[in-house]
Amino acid sequence: MSKSPEATASDQNATPECKICQAFLEAAEEVRSLNEKKLAFSSKYTREHRSWNFRAAEVYNGCQVHLGFLEALLKLKVETNAMDYSIKKHTGIQLSLLLINDLSQNPGIPLGRPLDRFIDPALILKWKRDCDQYHGSKCQDKSTRLRRSLSFLIDTKHMCLVEPADGMEYVALSYVWGQAPILKTTRANVDLLRQHHSLEQLGDRIPTTIMDSIKLVPLLEERYLWIDSLCIIQDDPVSCGQQINQMAAIYDNATLVLVAVDGQDAEAGLRGLSQPRLLKPILQLTPETRFTVKGLPYRASAPWMTRGWTFQESIFSRRKITFYDNTVRWTCQCCTFCEDIDEAPDKARSTPPLQAYGNNLQTFNALELSRAPNLRLFADLISVYNQRSFTFEEDVMNAISSTFSVMQQAFPRGFIYGLPVSFLDTFLAWHALNCGLRRRKGSRQDAACPSSWTWAGWKGKLAGGVRRRLNQPSAISRVIPTLTWYVPETPDSPGRLIPFQNDAYHYQTRFMGEKDNLPEGWKWHRGDYYEHKSFPKVEFKHPVPICEPGGEETQEVS
Repeated sequence: MSKSPEATASDQNATPECKICQAFLEAAEEVRSLNEKKLAFSSKYTREHRSWNFRAAEVYNGCQVHLGFLEALLKLKVETNAMDYSIKKHTGIQLSLLLINDLSQNPGIPLGRPLDRFIDPALILKWKRDCDQYHGSKCQDKSTRLRRSLSFLIDTKHMCLVEPADGMEYVALSYVWGQAPILKTTRANVDLLRQHHSLEQLGDRIPTTIMDSIKLVPLLEERYLWIDSLCIIQDDPVSCGQQINQMAAIYDNATLVLVAVDGQDAEAGLRGLSQPRLLKPILQLTPETRFTVKGLPYRASAPWMTRGWTFQESIFSRRKITFYDNTVRWTCQCCTFCEDIDEAPDKARSTPPLQAYGNNLQTFNALELSRAPNLRLFADLISVYNQRSFTFEEDVMNAISSTFSVMQQAFPRGFIYGLPVSFLDTFLAWHALNCGLRRRKGSRQDAACPSSWTWAGWKGKLAGGVRRRLNQPSAISRVIPTLTWYVPETPDSPGRLIPFQNDAYHYQTRFMGEKDNLPEGWKWHRGDYYEHKSFPKVEFKHPVPICEPGGEETQEVS
């Protein structure tokens, strides 16, 4: 990949008189020695013996090599650790640097990779192949399946919509619609869009993010692409509703998902594909010693991170290619690859199943959600989701309904307005965490938001009724139902009984302490705990309603 001269902070070499430049040179030599195995890595050693602290006067010493690069820093600390070097301001702000791999070393310790104004699709393709080769089923296993065929896929070869055949692999796009004009498939234009090259002819009506995705897919050795605005007939309420209700499965079954994290709307594009991107500065100390700024972690305020519709798309996308902070990243079930980091495939950083990036963002593991009931995980899920934003707030249930469908094994009695029926009274005890809940209001004509008794009727951070797993000892404390609940179909209709409500409580009172005559699949163990055959390593204090894998739910998800 070519090096961009505009990104270099200085063409001058470091001088022996500059202590800061010499500290960087010393650190660079140590990294090279570690990668050549001339020096054994010890985090304790590097923490105690490989640190440099400088006063402001030493930073502003007249050296033009680093001053442009470190202009805003008053106090500097450079230290070696397993991943990078850190430059820390006294306020606690941290800027991480990576030594660029100019000597083509085998990156045992990750090194920096200089970027071009345009991305290198071959690098992304390499990540995909590495995942296929090294990760196998860990990144291929799906948590759900498509219950209905997709309406359409985009054929990037013939530039038109096609009806997918069984087993047809596809890439999906996750992005923010925003307020940009966007071409949508309707009953009036669907026949036109099925004609070869129709998307080329209508290119001026297709937003940049969508067109960039169409161009990228064949470069990744794929052909078909799923995008909601084009692959769902937007004015067909039946077909549209069916596809929305399986949105989790659509993203879970995609072989790859392209994610436009930065874009405020669909016109933002995938930076570095059809439009040049801004590059971070490079600190050059010698022709063979350069440092680059490490990419930032995802910001919770990034547009894609704040939108309600993208929440379940993030959860169920097994392999994501994200465009963020003018870089490209790969995230799968096993690891994360970054465009600006040069590292061996088997050394890539692991991707945890649950990781916090900000106050309103967490990454949930789709397989964990779909298996044994975990009340704490569910409470966390709805709390994080309920902070997301919607253009139309009445969409709050539609945008997560597919996630609830996937959870039918863990909660086989279904949900009523976002509350698990088997634990209804437990989750009716939801409340605001601190303060700041705001009542949702419908935006469309005649649109109504959920009732005030469910969390979905409010926006804000929640403290769920349960904060512990069912298999923890403290989960013995009971929520005792004292009422029978009914829900009306319309505001004026009589209420209907909610079947199976608080079923988990009835299981608890009937089977807790019993050793025999248990529900099918359950077994008591010494130590006074229970296991279900579907989850042999998960301990429960008492049996709970669970659906057999592949079985049908007993109540339709609401």
